Amino acid sequence: MTEAHLLNCATFLTELKVHFLMTVRRAFLTLAVAVCIFALYFAVQPLGPGYEQLDRSSYSATAIGINAENQWSEFVDDKQGILFVHPGEIEPVLVKLRFASSGNAVLTFFIREGGQLGNIKFTLRHNGELIGSHEVIYDHSPTTVGLKIASGDIVEIEAEKNGITAQDWGQIRIEQRSAIFTLEEVLVPLLWAFLAFYLASKRHLTVVVNAYLIFLIYIVADKLTFGLLDFRNISAYSALAISLTFIFVWVYQELYWARRFRLAAALSFFLALILYVVPVTYIIYYLNFHESIDKSILFAIFQTNLTETIEYLHDFVSPLWLWGAMITALAIGFLLLSHEKRVPTVFERSLLLFLIVTFAVPTLISVDALRLPHFTFRTAAEYHRELSAFRAIQESRAAGIDNLTAAKDHNDEIHIVVIGESLNRRHMGLYGYFRETTPSLTRLRKSGELIVYENAFSSHTHTMQVLSQALTEANQFNHRSYFESSSLIDVLKAADVNTVWLTNQNLLGAWDNMVSVIANTADQLVGINRAIGTTVATDTWDAELLPPIADALHPKTKQSQVIFVHLMGSHSNYCSRFPEEYQDYTEPLPRGIAGSSIDHQPKLAQSLNCYDNSVLYNDYVVNRIISLLRESGTVGSVTYFSDHGDDVMAQLGHNSTKFTFDMAAIPLMFWLSDSYIERYPLKYKYLNQHSAKLFTNDLLFDTLLGVIDVRSDKRQEKFDLSSEAFHLEESKASTLHGKIPLFNDANYIWWQRFNRESLADIEQDERVIPHRVNSIGKLHDIWAAGYRSFEVDVIFNLNESSGFRIGHESATSGLPFEAYLDSINVSEVRKIWFDLKNLTAENYQEVLAALQSLDDRYALKDRLILESSTTGDWFKIFREEGWHTSYYTPTDRIVELLARNNISELNELAQQIAAQVEVQNVAAVSFDHRGYSFIKQYLESKLAKDVVYHSWVGPAISTSEFLKKLSQTPIYLDKRVRTVLIPFHSPFHL
Repeated sequence: MTEAHLLNCATFLTELKVHFLMTVRRAFLTLAVAVCIFALYFAVQPLGPGYEQLDRSSYSATAIGINAENQWSEFVDDKQGILFVHPGEIEPVLVKLRFASSGNAVLTFFIREGGQLGNIKFTLRHNGELIGSHEVIYDHSPTTVGLKIASGDIVEIEAEKNGITAQDWGQIRIEQRSAIFTLEEVLVPLLWAFLAFYLASKRHLTVVVNAYLIFLIYIVADKLTFGLLDFRNISAYSALAISLTFIFVWVYQELYWARRFRLAAALSFFLALILYVVPVTYIIYYLNFHESIDKSILFAIFQTNLTETIEYLHDFVSPLWLWGAMITALAIGFLLLSHEKRVPTVFERSLLLFLIVTFAVPTLISVDALRLPHFTFRTAAEYHRELSAFRAIQESRAAGIDNLTAAKDHNDEIHIVVIGESLNRRHMGLYGYFRETTPSLTRLRKSGELIVYENAFSSHTHTMQVLSQALTEANQFNHRSYFESSSLIDVLKAADVNTVWLTNQNLLGAWDNMVSVIANTADQLVGINRAIGTTVATDTWDAELLPPIADALHPKTKQSQVIFVHLMGSHSNYCSRFPEEYQDYTEPLPRGIAGSSIDHQPKLAQSLNCYDNSVLYNDYVVNRIISLLRESGTVGSVTYFSDHGDDVMAQLGHNSTKFTFDMAAIPLMFWLSDSYIERYPLKYKYLNQHSAKLFTNDLLFDTLLGVIDVRSDKRQEKFDLSSEAFHLEESKASTLHGKIPLFNDANYIWWQRFNRESLADIEQDERVIPHRVNSIGKLHDIWAAGYRSFEVDVIFNLNESSGFRIGHESATSGLPFEAYLDSINVSEVRKIWFDLKNLTAENYQEVLAALQSLDDRYALKDRLILESSTTGDWFKIFREEGWHTSYYTPTDRIVELLARNNISELNELAQQIAAQVEVQNVAAVSFDHRGYSFIKQYLESKLAKDVVYHSWVGPAISTSEFLKKLSQTPIYLDKRVRTVLIPFHSPFHL
């Protein structure tokens, strides 16, 4: 054998070895991918653990709330695993399921065929624990929830009307899935594993991995949004993803032979990125807010431009999820780029086309099984359909096709309607906020120039949903659709009133929106925000609207004029809403001012400062608008309202799926010129008269027509604040377009004020007072609710600091008591329960001197309850000096003895306390409500008759049941109890 032959043989063996190793490597890699396919699929568990029908005898079903008074309420059990439920008009219907066997129950919620208007909110509880709430809409994908059930478990399903009660034909399908594997569970990952082996042999393994990730992300997003999937859903997603797999192969193959390697990778990457965007958005939203995206959130997204999207992500979405999305995108790019220069085994084009069509056809046939994209595209179509219908109505009105009847007597008036943005009235000094963020408006109110509404709420938490009612005849009571309604500008133009729309908002979002449609119907439209559409910069301040407002105050026509001014206000990003000279609040807020929540949320301090600076700047802008109208000498008015608020303290913005009433607490105010008041004295009278009444801003259409004095059959007097006939049925008042009653117990803003006023009506508001008011923020909250009496915890010489400092042993603030008092008008204080935590024999003389100093400065002696748990005889000196002293009984000891029912020790303790009270000569004893039976049974008979009681008790003033529960509380009914402390909710609690 020649040397050449030997060399050839060696080369052949080397190539064979390399080929063998590469084949083995590819085989192991493919096997690993197949294992991952199965592992990831079963980790996601899209079908739930197993699949088996539930026997009907395994559970019983009953319903509560079905009665004649609760109109439309209905419940039917077909005994075949389907329950029919129709919510009532007055209250929800509660369905109770009691299970007799264990397993994995699956509940599917949907609207029965024919219920085109159906829209129900189902709230699910398992053994009393809240599982979640789901909005179910007709012709949208059903929602499926899986629960692990044990024998004896109770599942409660509350069906709420979620707006109007119309064709709410709700159905609940009940099934059970066992823990066994079925062919359906194995079939899908098996198909993907086979595809992986097949395409690996064609050198397209990375394409399979990418397509399978798309499939997984879609089913994860679908499951988080709608609950468990069934086999039809899984099959549809699989068919779609496999069809996409072969599309990726076709793109790569065609460009490979054209030697456009990078273009093949780039196209594949961008196609994959587009496919990932929708499900990743749903997943990030769920992970960040622990709620699924619903129709109202999608509507808000569709009307949002890129600027607002970026600002929203910056302010409210955890960076963790954003980084996760970016890393995923980079991983996809790397995966596809690694495929760039591999020589593929060629597919016949006809075969590729056959495979693409074969898998695409089943997808197209069962497109509704793709619940996530189906819901997204249907909602987008509905949004644009409504917007197109509304635009068509505006165009027909402009063309005179649809005539309106309206009239106005005077043609010399100018009215300005200022639409604020994201302003929560609880951050305005005007409404009692601890910072004076509205110095100008506060001065106007004190001078009697401003009519301020204390109980105004928004009809929704998103701009379009709010203004679609505030600026049209649609509202939460008439249930009209905005796109079938007349707009405020339509009616004004019909009354021969000139209209001007001035805005610092984007006129056109990426999807267009209802507000821009209305704005474009005005006689004159001026937009100063140069960041229109999808650009990311906001480079104009609201004050830049002042020159065009000044110009509009000199109309060229002999008509009355209405100027709409749409501000950027306090829209997130808060730090971008004010010029540098209004950056007054920069320092971190101490817990003695903002409460303990400032410690637990790292971003809160900056958000709060920026938000409050935006409110301060807004105060300047609104005051200047009023000044311009005042200086013009015109008969006119300025109406200011915000579309909605933001929940800044909870860092939730105005996300409707995480609704809180802080998102709906808006300012509403009117400034009227002297000549207006002279011309319309009754309107002035009634606007003042109604200022404490409940109001929602969907009724501004009627109120503004009244204030402007336009007569029209479109205006309803009962919704007009300037009319004597104004009457809002408070029990029916709601927000989120009728979904959440304002009388909901979660509306602590309303109930704390209402209950305080009710206590004042029976002269109990000095006796029943808020507990633990340990921060300036909370002090201002109780002050704004009308309280002038409160309890505060105090420590003397805390950490070597001199004087009294605010705080409880478990939550100190270090805030000087003087600074605390100086934040309010102390002359209005009626009672302070002063809980001194560390009065001792060593410091009592210093304490007495410090108290005397406080009395010299604030005259507190006759208004202060000095409480201490000290047992020292020297405590009597404080009483001798004229202070009302109270001994705090040992709660833990009393509760322990009562629990053991140790009568002899209880009597002994009562003797000790009575003797001590006599020696200390205290005016009162104070106690926890748990010790009340001890006071009455063991101690009271041993006390002097003039010793009174102070106590704290359970019912929270923030709920609708407060007065009822309080009136049934023995402590409250006991006339010897002179003070009753009750919980008061505040975001500034410490």
